[in-house]
Amino acid sequence: MDDGYHAISELCPMITGWSIRAFVVRVFQKCVGINEFDLGLILADNRGMRSRIEATINRRLASFYSDRIRENEWIVINTFSVRLHNEGIHATSHDYRICFMDQTIVTKVSGLPAIPYYDFTPFDYIIERTVSTGVLVDVIGVLIEVGNLTEDYRGRNKEVLQCEAQNAQAFEFQRFFQRLTGPQNIIALVSWRLTGIHKLKAVTNGPISKVIANPDIPEVEEIRVVVY
Repeated sequence: MDDGYHAISELCPMITGWSIRAFVVRVFQKCVGINEFDLGLILADNRGMRSRIEATINRRLASFYSDRIRENEWIVINTFSVRLHNEGIHATSHDYRICFMDQTIVTKVSGLPAIPYYDFTPFDYIIERTVSTGVLVDVIGVLIEVGNLTEDYRGRNKEVLQCEAQNAQAFEFQRFFQRLTGPQNIIALVSWRLTGIHKLKAVTNGPISKVIANPDIPEVEEIRVVVY
């Protein structure tokens, strides 16, 4: 424990009484019915390997927390359960996930530095298939072509990765790219799924997947220097 809080990497179902201080990296909704949703969180603490974990707030509690937990804030969470992550695709590399309960207590913390929003996977790891396809990834690269449902991105070493928006995200992201101006756009894809038999491509994985153009981070200028 550090300052009285457990590390996210320690969390497992065999122990109870966990207390964590975590940075809210992502907040997203998972539709489970008409006007019903679970709330998903990506939490991080920057303490070693597996320092990010997904948390789920079920539909019964989701509306209560939807305007109380925000991205880019630190929170302390007490009294929650830790369960094996048994879904096919994981939002993080952690084996487990946090589940909120009626007794869960969340308090906000101020004065701590932010944890980086992105956790980029290098293009060459994807091209060489040395990255797990069971975990969502963040990637960044130069937008080189946009089709009806697909986009192509070039990384630092000029590898090309095909990306495909599916379902509702296809229409949402199509409008996004139509609004882009200028010939040199650096695009960050957040929480996309890798799939493919012979060659991997990135596809959306529901509302958790995001697209951000020219984010204000050092990687953007590094890519521009190498690619252009």
